[in-house]
Amino acid sequence: SIQYFNKVIDAKPFLYEPYFYRGLAKFNLDDFVGAEEDLTSAIERNPYVARSYQLRGLCRANLDSLALAEQDIRTAIKYDPQNLNMWQNLAGVVMQAGEWERAAGVVDSMLVFAPRNSAAYLMRTQVSMNLKDTVTALSMANKAVSYDKFSANVYDTRSMVHYAMGA
Repeated sequence: SIQYFNKVIDAKPFLYEPYFYRGLAKFNLDDFVGAEEDLTSAIERNPYVARSYQLRGLCRANLDSLALAEQDIRTAIKYDPQNLNMWQNLAGVVMQAGEWERAAGVVDSMLVFAPRNSAAYLMRTQVSMNLKDTVTALSMANKAVSYDKFSANVYDTRSMVHYAMGA
C-alpha cells in the first residue's frame, strides 16, 4: 500500500490524505520515524485534521518524545474534544512520563464526559495505585466492575488492588 500512496503523492503532492495513510501504514509497520515525517507532511497540508495530530503523537510517544507527543495529542483534543480514544492516548502519554498527579487529572477529565467507561476507571485505578492511594484505586476498580461485569480484566485489576491492600 505504501507504493500506491507514493504514486498518489507523486501525482497530487498537495493532498494531505496520501501522506496520512502512508504514515498510518508505516506506523503499523513500526516505522515510527517515517510515519512521523509523513504525518508532519499531512499536517503541513491540512492542519485541522485531529487524527493526524493523534497519530503523530503516538509515533512520538513510541520514540520517547513525550513532551511533543503530549503537545500533538492535546492539539488533536482541541479539534475533537469528545473523542475518548484521544483522551486515553493523552492519559497514556502522561502516565508513560510518570507524572501520576497530572495523569489523575487527565483521567478525571475523561470521566466527566464518559462516566460509564470501564477502561477509564481502570486507568484511574492504575494511576491511583502508582500514587499509593489504594482506597481510591479500589473505588475505581469497583466502578469498572459495575459498568463491565463480563470483562475478566476488571476483576483481575480489582483483585490486584485487594492484594496490594493485603485483603
